[in-house]
Amino acid sequence: MSALGDHLDAARSAGLSSSFYQVRPQVMRRLLATLSDAIGATAALIGDVRTLEPRFTRQLAASFEDARDAGGGGRYHIEHQGELPTRDDSGQVISFRRLDIRILFSQQVGRRDDYLCIECKYLDASDRSSDAEYVSEGVDRIVTGAYAKGHEFAIMVGLERAGPMTRAIAN
Repeated sequence: MSALGDHLDAARSAGLSSSFYQVRPQVMRRLLATLSDAIGATAALIGDVRTLEPRFTRQLAASFEDARDAGGGGRYHIEHQGELPTRDDSGQVISFRRLDIRILFSQQVGRRDDYLCIECKYLDASDRSSDAEYVSEGVDRIVTGAYAKGHEFAIMVGLERAGPMTRAIAN
């Protein structure tokens, strides 16, 4: 996690205006550890039965809240399927985009565009088209700024339903 700390220090020294970048590295490490616990709990609950991504993200958001609360109730809000407006050049709302999970720390409340984005993808070892979706519909949304515009980083969570071990290794 030292790379994360280095990044946060660099962002602070660059004078970025977003309050998100003022979150201390130890808070981010705890958030990521809590997310890791939630992913493990979600994988254990879902098991190896093929499922749809919305079920995975709903369970992950609930497991994330459970893990946060069990760990002392970190001071952040976990919002599942938060909708954010997409505006045209004149400022008119033309559509909404839906973040799988949006994290808001207390200093971010009231700052619409200040949040931590978590985009989730459910991959299936027996259906390799899910890999293309992971990139074109997940990673690309972060890289192009559709989900994390103006943010230096976001989080991708990919859960792969394992098939035969030889296939999973090859994939």
